[in-house]
Amino acid sequence: MNILELDTKEEFDGNKKEFWLNLKIDGEEFLKRIDSDLNAAIFEELENSLNGDNDYLIFTCACGIADCGGWKKTQVKYAMGKTIWTFEYNDKKYNFEFDSQFYKGEIERMRFELNKSKLKLKPDFIMDPE
Repeated sequence: MNILELDTKEEFDGNKKEFWLNLKIDGEEFLKRIDSDLNAAIFEELENSLNGDNDYLIFTCACGIADCGGWKKTQVKYAMGKTIWTFEYNDKKYNFEFDSQFYKGEIERMRFELNKSKLKLKPDFIMDPE
């Protein structure tokens, strides 16, 4: 089973600080593994994924336009205590299985941290794929 970890990373755009969701799978920054700095993870969509089986835009281009980065929605399913992600990126298929209780707990912990720190995560604007 895979392990999801969430935190924030701080970057500088000129003199301005920006904060991004840092999504790790099995201890590795997932977006760095596949395409470095051109993409982003969307916390609100991770939160929405707690609502049950559906397709969610968990990843997008750093500009917020999913098509720009070649992203489609991630299929999220719940079965037998597991949260299962299935998606494709750059013609490669990905399938991750997380313990549903740990998955939910990690997302709720991140929400608590964001509320406490009042950080606003980038990107500011998000557009679903066509």
